[in-house]
Amino acid sequence: GGGAAAPRSARVEMMRGRFCRRVRACVVAWVVAGGPRVEGLAAAAAGEVLEAYRARLRRVVPCESDEWFASLVEASAVPLRRSVRVTARGSAAWLAGRALARGWALEPVAWCESTFFVEGAGDELCRDAGHATGRFYAQEAAATSAVAALLEGEALPAGLLAIDACAAPGGKTVQLASRLDRLGVDSFAVLANDVSARRLSALAHNVQRCGLSRHVALSRLDALDLLRRTGEADLVLLDAPCSGDTQSRREGRSLAAHLARRGPADARLAALQRDLLRAAALALKPGAPLVYATCALDPAENEDVVASALDLLDLVPLDAPFGTDSPLLPGTRRFWPNEPPHTAGFFLAKLRRRGPRDATPRDATPSSPTPRTADPLRRAATACLEATFGLRCLPPGTALLRRDHELWLVPAARDDRLAALPLTRPGCKLLEAIDKSRPASDHHLAAALDARRVRFHHDLVTADIAPRTLALQDLASLRAYLRGDDLRHPAPSPPPPDPGDQLILSHDGLGIGLAKLLPAPRRRPAPDPDLLLLKNQLPRHLTRRDLLL
Repeated sequence: GGGAAAPRSARVEMMRGRFCRRVRACVVAWVVAGGPRVEGLAAAAAGEVLEAYRARLRRVVPCESDEWFASLVEASAVPLRRSVRVTARGSAAWLAGRALARGWALEPVAWCESTFFVEGAGDELCRDAGHATGRFYAQEAAATSAVAALLEGEALPAGLLAIDACAAPGGKTVQLASRLDRLGVDSFAVLANDVSARRLSALAHNVQRCGLSRHVALSRLDALDLLRRTGEADLVLLDAPCSGDTQSRREGRSLAAHLARRGPADARLAALQRDLLRAAALALKPGAPLVYATCALDPAENEDVVASALDLLDLVPLDAPFGTDSPLLPGTRRFWPNEPPHTAGFFLAKLRRRGPRDATPRDATPSSPTPRTADPLRRAATACLEATFGLRCLPPGTALLRRDHELWLVPAARDDRLAALPLTRPGCKLLEAIDKSRPASDHHLAAALDARRVRFHHDLVTADIAPRTLALQDLASLRAYLRGDDLRHPAPSPPPPDPGDQLILSHDGLGIGLAKLLPAPRRRPAPDPDLLLLKNQLPRHLTRRDLLL
């Protein structure tokens, strides 16, 4: 009994202290936000919070004048500049035409290719059909600097593995995979991880929407655990958990109210950031690059963390246009909200694992391959995909992988670096057997493919690899489909084979979703034989009733 009492007492004290700190933060936030009807008390509380924040920034601010800090407080209350980035499914020319039609003004972002500030868009930006179909991705401009810095000046080998350790909701993952795809890197894989199931679901939807599922594997692990279980990575992006002291503009509250609600970063958060950075360093191949980034401005979460890992990593100095140089640790960069180009606050540092760079190109054949599909299953899958969608061969650098009753498209160079991890999604889900009552096996799935007793998945659509689609020619049909409605559509020539078959619907050259061909209803008068009845199979979470076409 005596041995157990001390730990219990310590836990109680720890919980009591945590509760008291949370209550104090809530009270101060309430006061700052104007809860009590005493203006002097609110002003005093706000001044105390801001003065404490100013003291933490004193080592890194470019100017200690009252005017400069007042401009930081004022800028932190101004709504963020909207910005978008073109994905692998879109193009800058298409976005320019869209902006002209919508009356938007585009301004290129200097540090990131195919990224633009957008003026005049308002809330309609994320309701635009181009965003819903993955042609562009709405992402804060400063946040795009992390991936741009990571890839700048790097020789990218075939079969590379990139890790986004704290990835959700997926903006940087989509940016990284899109950029590697545009650069033509063969058989690359991006491992995107997040510990939250809800945030990982949002990440999966964003990757799927932008047509990048075949390049991205998802895992739901603690970031420290993931990095400690992974080795020999070619690229690591660590957008570390932080205090988020720059997020007041996104939350629509004053800087003082935001800081009072969040509270300052404590020693445990800084210790976690240091542990994550060291684990990320050890997950890298010698000579491979890493970017450490946060959306905080407190140097305890940024320069101090980077400095603690310089025994394992060499700092790679970044220059303009990546924000401004840090006076505390030259070569690392900061974006200040009150300085041009007036983005969100952001910190980034590029580092490189010490040791000679591996100059030997990786063989496209994995050293310790994961189980691939056997030849009969591969032949059955190829025959089914060709008969249904005209897909004669798989995209270069990809392979088929059976997982239970499902068939996935994964990078061909997927090796033991990923095989040892419990992945929630290994790549692009092509299809699954309808009958799951029998034990999963290559033979069972091959038989289901031969009998066409399979259900195709939305990932196949957005991957844009199927040449045979049914094009929606008018905007009314597109709007109805994206709303989740069933369709009547003119029959193509030649007509689709049989009722019950799945079709890929497309618009303007992009796959939109799946539909199931329904049999003609038996009624009088007879329905028009030139119209197909299509059952909408767009996943419910992707349906939108407020889209702007």
